[in-house]
This record gives sequence, structure tokens and C-alpha cells, in this order.
Amino acid sequence: SDLADAIQGNPSVTGFWLKRNPIGLEGANAVAKLLRNNQTLQTLDLVHTEIGSEGLMVLVKALMETNRSVTRLYLGGNRLGPKDASVLAMLLRENDAIRHLYLSVNRLADEGTEQLCEGLKDNRTLETVSLSSNHIGPRGAQVLAETLAHHPALQALDLAYDRSTRVLAEEANHIGDVGAAAFAGLLRQNLTLQSLDLSSNGISDSGARLLCEALEDHPRLTELRLGRGISKRWKQDIQKHLDRNRLQNPQHPTPAELLAIQSVYR
Repeated sequence: SDLADAIQGNPSVTGFWLKRNPIGLEGANAVAKLLRNNQTLQTLDLVHTEIGSEGLMVLVKALMETNRSVTRLYLGGNRLGPKDASVLAMLLRENDAIRHLYLSVNRLADEGTEQLCEGLKDNRTLETVSLSSNHIGPRGAQVLAETLAHHPALQALDLAYDRSTRVLAEEANHIGDVGAAAFAGLLRQNLTLQSLDLSSNGISDSGARLLCEALEDHPRLTELRLGRGISKRWKQDIQKHLDRNRLQNPQHPTPAELLAIQSVYR
């Protein structure tokens, strides 16, 4: 609370990192107050801060009502579930300032993913969505792929295995080849996507083949991660398409200065 009060009137502060500090609801209220009184903050990191559902609600209200400066929001590792996803959907409908949303290592599952998609389908500004290790299965993957197929700004999508999953006693996603097929369909329609991480999702050569075929005509994807279980042939074919796109799109979709803050181990 004291820290949030100290920086709320400081226009030089553009990032606030509280990762792994158990601030709880009291801290969430303090951060919400900061958001209402500071219009220069761009990055807010609340990963593994035990804000809970009540804390999420007060933060979302602040981001909806007054704050339009925050563009990068980190909410991973807070045990957020389907009901919380509906709150986040409300935020995505009302706030067009947030460009990068990180929800890794939560408990959205298929039901929560569907709830989140209710907000995503009306959103036109998100560039990065991270849902790694969220208990998401094939059904959630299908809904997500269909929702984002025509998103005009999306550049990076992450459904991989987060290395903090076991530490936080959570579960990986498990979209399998059914999910891979859904994202192959996304690649045929969404031509803004540059990075797609589906590592550790139980995808076999069958799913890799569908993604590779979709990648043939995709002009911008430069990163596609599938993890283990893919034969050398499909790895090579996928890499060929990615290398082609990298020659035309050399810029990494995630700025280098932000890569370090996406792990609970930094």
C-alpha cells in the first residue's frame, strides 16, 4: 500500500513489478487506487501475488473506469478460474488500451476459455495472449481458435507448458491433435499472427502435418513450437516455412527487454 501510494503521482514510473509478493486483496485495493491516479504506468506485473477473485474484480474495475495507460498486464499464477474469466472478458470488451495479456498458470480450463472468448470476440487491440498451463483441452482450443481467427491485431499466442506449473501445483494444457487442427484453421484465416507456441500439448505428426500445410501460405508466422513427439520430417518442413517468413519479417514479436519478465524465476 505504501509503495503504491508513493508512486501514484510519479509520472516517471512506467512499470510496477510485484511478482511473487503475496499482496492479497489489500494489496490489490492499493494497486487499484494507483491505477485510478496514475496515467503513465504501462506495465503491471501481478504474477503469483494471491490477489484472488475479489482482488481481480477491484483491479478490473479500475482498468475499466479510469485507467487507459496500462498496455501490458501480467496475472499469471493467481489460481484464476472460469468465474474470473468472465470478469476478464468484461475487461477486454471495455478496455482497448491493453495490448498484451498474460494469464499463464491459472485454472481457466475449457469453461473459462469459453468465457474469456466472449470478451475476445469483441476485442480489436490485443497483440499478445498467453494462456500457457491453464488446464485447457481440445474443446477450449477449438473455441479459442475460432474466436481469434479474424482478430485484426493478434501477433503472439501461447498455450505451451510454463515451467512454473509444477511449482504452483497446476496443470498443463492438453489440446492434442484436435486442438492442432483448430489452430491450423486459424492460420488459414488470421494472417497477423507471428508466434504460436503449442509445446507440450500432446500433438503428434498428424497435428504437425495440418499445421505445416496451413503454414505454407501464411506470410508472417516466424515462430511455431510444438515440443517433443514430432518427427524430423515435419520439423524440417515447418522450419523451412518459418525461415522463409523470417527473411521477410525479421522483428521478434516480443521485444527483447520484456522477455526476461515472463518467467517466475527471473
